[in-house]
Amino acid sequence: MTPRMHTRFAAPIAAALLGLAAAGCGLFRTQTAESPIADSGIPPNFTLPESTFATMQRALNNRVASNFIICLADTALDDREFHATFDPADITLFEQSGRTAPNDWTSKNEQTFLPQFLTYDTNAKYDLRLSVDNNRGGIFSEVGPPEKRHYNMHYRVWAGGTPVAAG
Repeated sequence: MTPRMHTRFAAPIAAALLGLAAAGCGLFRTQTAESPIADSGIPPNFTLPESTFATMQRALNNRVASNFIICLADTALDDREFHATFDPADITLFEQSGRTAPNDWTSKNEQTFLPQFLTYDTNAKYDLRLSVDNNRGGIFSEVGPPEKRHYNMHYRVWAGGTPVAAG
């Protein structure tokens, strides 16, 4: 074979080999899109406050920050804002460690904090537990347009049997 004939066949053979390799790696294969519902296959549900809390619990338990964050009130959407306050005993413990507790905690704080928190203990399963805080008024309605319902809740997050967050 002369050198000229060799180069004439080399390009088509290389193209054929490249085509077979690309076909074998799935480069041109279509796949079904992954569901955006990453936590336990149950879609977020905001029908009732209780279902919103259940969505929030599933999202934290399954470490899906995006589903957790959409549970919080957002002033851009409904002219209300999520605000969290912390249990006085928890504030005391926090401040005894030399840190300063925030005066107010909004959805923006939660959006910044949550992804960091979810990586705190990557080996343990998180378990969010909510209970009504009757010492702070429990659940009550505020009359007026629009009517607002306030839910004063205690929360505890456990990781492998150890409490890691409280408020």
